[in-house]
Amino acid sequence: MFLGRYQLGDLVPLTVLCTGPDGSPLDPDSAPAARIYPASGGLVAEVALPCRDRPATTGLFGGRILLGPSYAPGRYLIQCRWQAGTFHGGRLLSLQVLPGGDATGTVTALCHYDRPGATHVINARTSGAIKKGRNPRATP
Repeated sequence: MFLGRYQLGDLVPLTVLCTGPDGSPLDPDSAPAARIYPASGGLVAEVALPCRDRPATTGLFGGRILLGPSYAPGRYLIQCRWQAGTFHGGRLLSLQVLPGGDATGTVTALCHYDRPGATHVINARTSGAIKKGRNPRATP
């Protein structure tokens, strides 16, 4: 399944429904692992997906992946695997990273303040990075 097109710094939502051999939802023995590979090969990242709404939904796992500096523009394959007893299941997902964006993420908080010597802007990013700037200008 194609998840969409994203830029560096975006958070990619990743949701997996674990199913058994008959296609019905099941709870695996442990959280499914998602391995992310670029089209050129080689593992970029591996993440364990946490459970989503365990009391209400059987086998639903998911999380978000930050497209940081280890991701280059191009297509990526995401291999999700789980095990329940002797059964091994999996899903293949894909996404495309487009040129542009900022590897530190998008701005989630912004503070603007004036001082006698300059105007300052401080922002927090989705990656947790704090960036600062001096004398910002707005262009029409």
